[in-house]
Amino acid sequence: MKVTTDDYQRMLVACRNAQAQHPQHTPQTYAEHGIGKDSGMRFRWDLLHISGFDVCSLYHYCNDTHVDTALRSVIAELY
Repeated sequence: MKVTTDDYQRMLVACRNAQAQHPQHTPQTYAEHGIGKDSGMRFRWDLLHISGFDVCSLYHYCNDTHVDTALRSVIAELY
């Protein structure tokens, strides 16, 4: 994973807060309702967006693939 430990922790905290504020948003809900072509990826990125995390701050050293890898780990910790 190319995302730094500090950025990963900030992302985890932001997503944890979003999860607490929006408990109706779950990976299962997205899968059951067929939201997005890849419901897992759609959920990860929606949660990150809802969290207000400044994803643009990561793009000076990583790309979407790196961010998504970090998000997969975040979701594994939260759910």
